[in-house]
Amino acid sequence: MSKLLMKKRMFSIVIILLFPSFLFVSLLNYYVQRDAIKDELINSSLPLVRDYIYDHISDNLEGPILTSRLMARDTFLVNWAIAGELDISEIQNYLRTIKTDHDLSSTFFVSAMTNQYYSYEGVHKTISEGDPHDTWYYDFVNSGNAIAFDVDSDEVLNGTLTIFINVRVVDDQGTFLGVTGVGIEMTDISSLLAETQVVYGRDIFMIDSAGLIQAHSDFSKIEKTSIYDMEGLQNIAATLLSSIEGTISDEYVVQRGTVIFTAKYLENIDWFIVVQQDLENSLRLARKNLLISILIGVTVSIIITLLSMAILKTYQKEVTKLTITDHLTGAFNRLYIESILLQEIGRGKRYKYPLAIFMIDLDQFKEINDSFGHDVGDTILKQFVTLFKDHLRQTDIFARWGGDEFIAVLPHTNRQEARLLANRCLKLVRAANYSNNIALRISIGATTILETDTPQSLVNRADEALYYVKKHGKNSYHFLSISE
Repeated sequence: MSKLLMKKRMFSIVIILLFPSFLFVSLLNYYVQRDAIKDELINSSLPLVRDYIYDHISDNLEGPILTSRLMARDTFLVNWAIAGELDISEIQNYLRTIKTDHDLSSTFFVSAMTNQYYSYEGVHKTISEGDPHDTWYYDFVNSGNAIAFDVDSDEVLNGTLTIFINVRVVDDQGTFLGVTGVGIEMTDISSLLAETQVVYGRDIFMIDSAGLIQAHSDFSKIEKTSIYDMEGLQNIAATLLSSIEGTISDEYVVQRGTVIFTAKYLENIDWFIVVQQDLENSLRLARKNLLISILIGVTVSIIITLLSMAILKTYQKEVTKLTITDHLTGAFNRLYIESILLQEIGRGKRYKYPLAIFMIDLDQFKEINDSFGHDVGDTILKQFVTLFKDHLRQTDIFARWGGDEFIAVLPHTNRQEARLLANRCLKLVRAANYSNNIALRISIGATTILETDTPQSLVNRADEALYYVKKHGKNSYHFLSISE
């Protein structure tokens, strides 16, 4: 056998051995990568985006949901409806204030008695069962639910697509008075989905419990497309919609290949967030630039972590503010001042420094409400709080005790200093200008801490002092010691 023939045979054998081996290793490596990418999509990338959207939307909806629930229990709204809806400007101003204070797109109240749809602009319309745009109201009423979400065009905002949070309003006896709530422009959530979709290259949308798309970067699909009509996804739609205990990750096959998806249930709005990715696209990108993808993934993880921390920190600040402040006046609320009073009494006894408290009542405030209306009364309360707070020390704590009664906790303040401060406050309130040229006057009951005092005994003594002032002509102060 010639050397040339031997070389050819050896070359052929090596090729025959190496090529299949190389092909096998390449295919094995491809499928290993394919499984790794698939696993990474199911367990990391898609859930990361899903949870980011979930946290962001939950944070954005938490405030409006709380506001809607508070509106439904607001004594003003309930009493106004029970009284016969006499002054439309009152409900208009109320809804406008809620809208402005909470930066909402819309606020509304639909009366069960008159079928009037009130918005922050006044009476918008009279609803009827024959109007297709009003079916949401009758569906919600008939459902018996206390709260529900509805995506619809807002007629008050010239047809802007809006998420409405609807809450049932009832009186103390459970009598149905109507439906109130707020609206959030759909563009806010759709923009978030579109931006995230561009950044992460995922297909993201939200569906209701029936499988109908409620949020999507493509507005034409909202409330028109169901997952039961989507290729591949229709086969596992029932499984997806039954996963209300938490999250689900799976895959389905379409003509172009395999699609990996993950979904998470938002209990407070009864919707699902769905994040999905075409597996073939992921493999193609991975084959071209695997290293860059890994670096981008690490960077994105850091960014999302930082964003999540920042969002959580902001949310915690807002929740803390809501729990310690009075919604109307911005002063601290009674729950907060009771805890502060306990702390200050403890410090005063421990470090032997004086502590005074004022119990303050606005004289004839009921007459102000009766003569000028509750809106003016609310304005007077706000003006009084602003005035009073501005002339207290940074160490003093001022809170709304209830109705038109307020309390001031004054650390490092003895009896003589408390008397001087009370006189100064009386003069300050008398000299100030208020809405409608109202001449506001106040009564102050004052006392200082004793060694045996508890928060209750200290407050009771200040109350007794206030009662003395109210009984003897008002527009003054009285200091009550234990000997009195």
